[in-house]
Amino acid sequence: MGLPISAMVRRTGVSIRFKLAGLIAVVSIVMLTLGVGSMGWLQYRDAVAQSEARMRNLVGVIAASAGVPLAFDDRPGALAVLETLRQLPDLAAAELVLPGGKVTPEIARIRGIPEGVDSLSPNRHPDVADIDQLLDMVLRVRAVTGKPVGLKTAIGGWQFMNLLTEAVARRGIADAPDFIAVDGGEGGSGAAPQALADHMSLSIDEALPRVVDALIEAGLKDRIKIIAAGQLVTSARAAWALACGADFVNTARGFMFALGCIQAMRCHTNTCPTGVTTHNPHLQRGLVVEEKFERVANYCLNMNKEIDMIAHSCGLRHAREFRREHVRIVQADGRSTALNMLYPYPAQLLAA
Repeated sequence: MGLPISAMVRRTGVSIRFKLAGLIAVVSIVMLTLGVGSMGWLQYRDAVAQSEARMRNLVGVIAASAGVPLAFDDRPGALAVLETLRQLPDLAAAELVLPGGKVTPEIARIRGIPEGVDSLSPNRHPDVADIDQLLDMVLRVRAVTGKPVGLKTAIGGWQFMNLLTEAVARRGIADAPDFIAVDGGEGGSGAAPQALADHMSLSIDEALPRVVDALIEAGLKDRIKIIAAGQLVTSARAAWALACGADFVNTARGFMFALGCIQAMRCHTNTCPTGVTTHNPHLQRGLVVEEKFERVANYCLNMNKEIDMIAHSCGLRHAREFRREHVRIVQADGRSTALNMLYPYPAQLLAA
C-alpha cells in the first residue's frame, strides 16, 4: 500500500521535485533517482511518466499529475495508469496536476498522447469546476490507487483555503486531501510561460504561513500535511519553511544545479546546452551517470546536515522542533522582526 503520510513526514524533511515528464532527459532522471535513492529521500514526480527505466532504484515516490486530465478520466489507458500505481510498493502518494519535439515514442506511449505533438497542461481540469468536484476527484483517485492523495496549488489569495476547509467541515474529515503542496510564485521551470513565472501567485514567504494558519484554524493541520516549494534551494530556506509549519520541503532547482544546470532557460526547446533537459544524445555526452549521481547524493547529504546544524544552533534536538519564534526576517530598513510577530499563530494553537 505504500507509505502512509505520517511515515513520509518522519522520514525526511526535504524531498526532490522532478520536472514534468518528457521535459527532463531520461539519463538525468536516472542520475537523480540513483543519488536521491542512495540518501533515502522522497521523490515527487509525474505519475504518468513512470517508464521501466525510471522506476528503478525508487525509495519513496509522490506521483504528481496536475493539469493532465488523461491521467484521471474513464478511458482505459488512464485508469490503467492508476491501477499500476496501486501495484507499486514504494509509491508514497498520488497527487492531482511538452513541446512536440520532446514527445518521444516512449513519452507518447506512457502518457497516451500523440507522438511529436505539443502536449500543453491546461490551467484546470475540465471536470473540476469547484471545491466539491475537486474533493470528489481526490476520493476517486484514492479509491483507485489505494494511496494517499493530495493537491498542489499556487496560492493567489485566501478564498481557496477558506472554501476548502469549509467543504471538508461540511462533508467530513474523511473527504479531506491527505496533503497540500504549496508552490510559491518563485517556482517554475525554464519551460514555464514567462508571464506566469513572473507575475502569478503569492510568494511562498506569504503563502505558506497563511495556508498553515488556515488548517490550524479549521482543526485540520494534523489531518492534512503541508509540502512547501518555491526556490527553497538552501538549508536556511528549508529550515524557514519547517519553522513556518511545513511538514517537509520540495526542491527541484537545487538538484538541477547538482546535475550541472546553468539556467539557460531552454528546457522546452530540446537544445539544453548541458544535456540535462534534452533528449538529444549529442548534447547529453557530458552527463556521466557514475559522476553526477554522487553530486546529487552529496547535495542531499549536506542539505540535511546543514538543516540539523541550524536546528542545533537554535538549541533544538531536531529540525522538526522549529517554530516561528526561531526565525527573524530582515526588513527593508535593515531591522529584523520575529516571524511569529509577522504571522502570529492562530488562537486555536495558542490555546492548545
